[in-house]
Amino acid sequence: NFENRKKVFFYARPVTPRRGFELGLMVLEKFHKKNPDVEIIMAGWDFSNYEIDFPYTDLGVSDVAALPEIYNSCAAALVLSFSNLSLLPLELLSCGVIPVLNRGPNNEMVADNVYIKYCESAPGSLAKALDEAVNRPDQVEYAKKASESVSAHDWKESGERFVSIIEGEMSG
Repeated sequence: NFENRKKVFFYARPVTPRRGFELGLMVLEKFHKKNPDVEIIMAGWDFSNYEIDFPYTDLGVSDVAALPEIYNSCAAALVLSFSNLSLLPLELLSCGVIPVLNRGPNNEMVADNVYIKYCESAPGSLAKALDEAVNRPDQVEYAKKASESVSAHDWKESGERFVSIIEGEMSG
């Protein structure tokens, strides 16, 4: 399902500090000011008790089976992680979503995929990358190429790579 998409996704967990919830809100507030017509979708937690200064769709804790449909409606996704390796960018890419990640060895170990946008952990830098992904003149074709870039991968290969990295780090 490739078409011009006008949504961004943010996996947000305010109770998990490594996920950078507060930074994500700053990024999305900046992004929204420049792109008020783009729907922001947040999932991973119930946000009804949080004061958030931009409009968004709160999907709360979503069923895993619903994620592909959600992803397939988005042009880009903000994925913040400050401690652990996340495989979410690969899931997003498979649906043609451009992942925007904060720089760091924990994230850059995920893949050297050219469609993942690594940025400094600054609201302006991350918001600019989201803006560029959503407003690409070739967004549909770019999304197809992003999806094709991971079509040969599967979770078995990713899991083996992850185990290999961990074993290598532990053996010094």
